[in-house]
Amino acid sequence: MSMWLPYAALGLVIAVVAAVLGRVVMSPIAHCLGPVHGPMLARFAAVLIWGVGLVAALARIGVPTSVTVPILSTVLIIVGGTLVLLIAGGLSRPVRQPRLHVVERATERAGDRDDMPEILERDVLRDGSRSNPRAYS
Repeated sequence: MSMWLPYAALGLVIAVVAAVLGRVVMSPIAHCLGPVHGPMLARFAAVLIWGVGLVAALARIGVPTSVTVPILSTVLIIVGGTLVLLIAGGLSRPVRQPRLHVVERATERAGDRDDMPEILERDVLRDGSRSNPRAYS
């Protein structure tokens, strides 16, 4: 009956070390990658470390690989899929902010164009024909 206790204690130690390591890794990754994507990617790195630590702890306890491999696969698929959706889809606020800044700057520049009527007069002649037909085709 008490043969599994040392394995359970070792599995618990592995889980605690993985939890602490995941938490410790978050700060350097967040600082290295900057304020835009750093905190989000740091959290995903921590989740990956926690998932691998959980699988290692379960394997040490004696849980069969037919149970631990799907757990690890699920963690990897969730983290990878979420990263793809957030970064490629632009759903997160840090990813969307640079895009919004570019759009706002472009609209400000377009609004500052007081010389637009002069440009149109210069490009289109009085009779309606264009001064440079190849530029508009």
